[in-house]
Amino acid sequence: FAIIYALLWNLGIGSPTWLWGVVFGAAHGVLAMLTMPMMVKMHPRPPEMDSGPMMMVGLLAGHMVFGLVVALTYSYW
Repeated sequence: FAIIYALLWNLGIGSPTWLWGVVFGAAHGVLAMLTMPMMVKMHPRPPEMDSGPMMMVGLLAGHMVFGLVVALTYSYW
């Protein structure tokens, strides 16, 4: 996914700043939340997961931190 972020920045979609990193991470997190039920149904032995609001907040926050780190790393190099 970091490569996808870099490709988008190279295409001129956003820029490798902390704000765009968080935006890309948030979009990635929302996409993950939307596809999570499908992935659980496809898995032969799905793990026991709590799908409450705290799990969603954690998933979204984790993706936003990932996007932030990717943007800062990309802009550094």
